Amino acid sequence: MISSNQCFTTILWNSLLQSYCKCGDTTTALQLFQNIPQNLLNTRTFVIIVSGSNMNIKEVHELFKKIKSLQIPIDEYLWSSLISICGTNNDLEFLKTIYQDMISSDQYVSTQLWNTILQAFCNCNDFKTSYLLFQNMPPILIDTITFGILLMGSKKEPGNLETAFELLKQMKSMQIPINDHFWVCLVSICITNNNLQSLKKIHKEIIESKIMVTTMLSSALINGYSFCGDFETAVQLFQSIPSEKMDSK
Repeated sequence: MISSNQCFTTILWNSLLQSYCKCGDTTTALQLFQNIPQNLLNTRTFVIIVSGSNMNIKEVHELFKKIKSLQIPIDEYLWSSLISICGTNNDLEFLKTIYQDMISSDQYVSTQLWNTILQAFCNCNDFKTSYLLFQNMPPILIDTITFGILLMGSKKEPGNLETAFELLKQMKSMQIPINDHFWVCLVSICITNNNLQSLKKIHKEIIESKIMVTTMLSSALINGYSFCGDFETAVQLFQSIPSEKMDSK
């Protein structure tokens, strides 16, 4: 194609970048990106290079400066890519910068973008900010994934037990289906906080929900009671597991 003297349009450059990224050759993708004339760069170009090239965080810092200096329009997908990479690299300060710039741009925040933001703050170990942002989220945009992100984030360190129960209460009021993964996460939060009474409360909720207790959930409960010092209940739960489920573990 190079030998044919083909004129390179923005669409063609973007197709090349995406193809190299999908093939795992991010080095070539980055080299090509550096050679694209500035007048042919567009929002899609930056989405491809940020989300697909495994750039290190310092390179992303420089890329963001370039986006701003060239006045490249930043859409939802580019904001999402920039925010995600902050979370992946645990760069809280840069995440805060990106987030504030996004707010200042009057970008419409969809459910997907909200979830990306919440996940990034959780990944950066700033659950407090993630939960505060969640409280400002329009209820109509909250979905099952939103609650999953917050519950997973709340179990990383002690002190979020009350928040977890508040999330459970809100899930019920919004009639969000609570599957075994959510219950396992709630059990894990009790373990993180070494709180036997809360674990018993969650166990009671599980029974009342009449959900099928999977092997995963049984194991979580047994582990929870053992960790919290109630070995008698842990043994009782273990003995109540049907033999066929034990064989399948």
